[in-house]
Amino acid sequence: MDAFSGVPTSKVCHAETQKFTLTAPLASSALYKGYGISLHKYNIETFLTDDQTGISKKFRAIFISNIEGNSLADKCGRLQIGDRILATNDRFTMNGATEEANRIIKNTKDSIILLVEFDVIEAPLSLSRMLSVKLVKKR
Repeated sequence: MDAFSGVPTSKVCHAETQKFTLTAPLASSALYKGYGISLHKYNIETFLTDDQTGISKKFRAIFISNIEGNSLADKCGRLQIGDRILATNDRFTMNGATEEANRIIKNTKDSIILLVEFDVIEAPLSLSRMLSVKLVKKR
């Protein structure tokens, strides 16, 4: 994990982005089997805001459709099925360029940097100021 950005809002659900670096064993190693994620393009539009200009652009997103058990992505512990991949190795995956994103992931043998967007659901506090939280066990 390299960077994290998320602006708290008054909404119950908001999107946050986080940058992850997955580092693979040497490509010559018998342990190297890839990063363990599968990507898929969905016809759902999302927005990306440029931090410098504040301008939001709409584009089709690439989603994580599968995470192989015991893979680098699985061991990371933070990537989830349904997370949106905004960039691979600092190359934006605008308009759902799934083939290009998969090519970058497949051809990168040492470390890959993923800019990931995910939804965060906030539970509003009740008038008693008590918060009830339900924890869900991952796999």
